[in-house]
Amino acid sequence: MSPQPHWTHGPSAATRCAWCAALLASCRRISGFRIARSHQLGSTRGFLRYDYTYRVTTHPGGALPTRARDTVTWPKPVDMAAMQESANYLVGLHDFAAFCKARPNSTTVRDLQSFTWHDVSTDTEPQLYEAHVTADAFCWAMVSSLVGACLA
Repeated sequence: MSPQPHWTHGPSAATRCAWCAALLASCRRISGFRIARSHQLGSTRGFLRYDYTYRVTTHPGGALPTRARDTVTWPKPVDMAAMQESANYLVGLHDFAAFCKARPNSTTVRDLQSFTWHDVSTDTEPQLYEAHVTADAFCWAMVSSLVGACLA
């Protein structure tokens, strides 16, 4: 009897397609925050870079229905200068254990390359802000924790 090809072992094709659909969803929920799926893996000068964009609205009506999946509603007013100042302290090579879910045999030391806040409000979407976070790697739930720390 000849051995079966390696692709016949493991999850079925339908399961693999379901996993791919879940991974390619427009957003995912982590620790109560919704993250826009603008995660891009780039290789620049021999190192990896991961980019995340968070959208936050403070509008009393919440996010527009077309933005409900990629924008979190924050119930308090925000101070852009204070949020950017908080973000600036986090940039650099640090141990982000306080911002990560613990995992055995893994490090929480990360190089946060940039963390910037932008007011992207428009007439149709007032009080809309974006956080752009770039690092060499992220721990589980790290980005949502960083954004939450700046908002608090």
